[in-house]
Amino acid sequence: MNNNSNVNSASLTDEDIAGIVAQAAAHSQESNQSNKRPIKPFQNKAKGPLSRNIMVIGTGDGGCNIASAIKKKQPSVYAIAYNTSKRSLPTLSVNKAVVPNAEDGSGKDRSYSKEVFKKAAYKTLMQLVKEELAQTEYEYIIVTTTADGGTGGGSSPNIAKVISDNVSVPVIILGVYPALAEDAKAQYNTIAWQADVEKTGLPYIIYDNETRSNFPKAVMQSEVNDEIAEAMTVITGAAYGDTNISAIDNRDMHMMLVEAGGRINVVTSTKKPKVGETIDAYLDSIFSSAAQPKPSGQMAMGLFVKGPKAFISSIDTSLFDFRDKYGDALLYTHIEEADDVRISMLVAGSDVPDLRLQQIKERYDDIMSNVHTNSMSAASVLEEIDDPFSIKHTAAQPKTDDDFSGLDL
Repeated sequence: MNNNSNVNSASLTDEDIAGIVAQAAAHSQESNQSNKRPIKPFQNKAKGPLSRNIMVIGTGDGGCNIASAIKKKQPSVYAIAYNTSKRSLPTLSVNKAVVPNAEDGSGKDRSYSKEVFKKAAYKTLMQLVKEELAQTEYEYIIVTTTADGGTGGGSSPNIAKVISDNVSVPVIILGVYPALAEDAKAQYNTIAWQADVEKTGLPYIIYDNETRSNFPKAVMQSEVNDEIAEAMTVITGAAYGDTNISAIDNRDMHMMLVEAGGRINVVTSTKKPKVGETIDAYLDSIFSSAAQPKPSGQMAMGLFVKGPKAFISSIDTSLFDFRDKYGDALLYTHIEEADDVRISMLVAGSDVPDLRLQQIKERYDDIMSNVHTNSMSAASVLEEIDDPFSIKHTAAQPKTDDDFSGLDL
């Protein structure tokens, strides 16, 4: 994939996109085989607040906003902001910030942001991460970003891979695709980011602004960020309050997020299924309305349900219809009796969202086609029309040594 910042030099054919996805998926499979980590021995505790510690590293403006939203939802989350600009730092809810010296944004240039990170920023960030890991035990590190930008879109895969290669804590990448209304550079950067993510071989989560594009842009971004923050409560276990961990088993979560890995979907809701609605239809509806590309070809699924005894006794958690539609996979089911209702599902090991990537690629092609079609100069227009006020026959001008060729521009 060419990461040149000049969009016009980046031509993507159908063969290109197919090649990118195929090569990335193959690389991802190889990396997954070589990067297997031993499963940590977890111990169940007595009933009490469940907290699975996570560190979140926001990259770029969008990724830092996501990290801030997660921390606001769960103050115990340790959040680091990494950006090439300081301007948004005062508005963020984070523990630490890393901004390379003498930098002020990336101009949506992925190559530039990669170089900035490689020069020296990686040392500062790695030191900060290791210092925190020495003080607190974390189960997961989440690197958040928007896929279409320069700083986060360019450097987040590198950041995630460098951290993963140097610490024992599993790293997950979380990115947000842009709405189709965004410019060609945003669409191009997204495909390039996806290719880089696949090369890392790390598990990743995709959200999509296009699913909320009927809202004004600021509302759209806020809606998606809030949904991400809510999903993180499933991974940490905060959504389940006081529990004996029968609702979410740490080992099962590790098996899904790390061992199955790949593309991950997370949905959660506190609404009960409608009267007569099966849990399969209920989950299908949630996945259809979620701000994420739907799962496909998954390897593992975790269904977590809590609610009153009468409620949990009435639902069929075998999910035959759901698995028939989305693909059969290893199914973990955890049910807990509680006063309030919470239904969550985590799907891991899904395929690359190729249909969504194809849509992005087609949008890119449409924009670039219009750019080339509409690229014309005033001179080219004048060649096709006559001047209605021109004098067709003029008297011969005397020859001089002066050069007035500039008049014929």
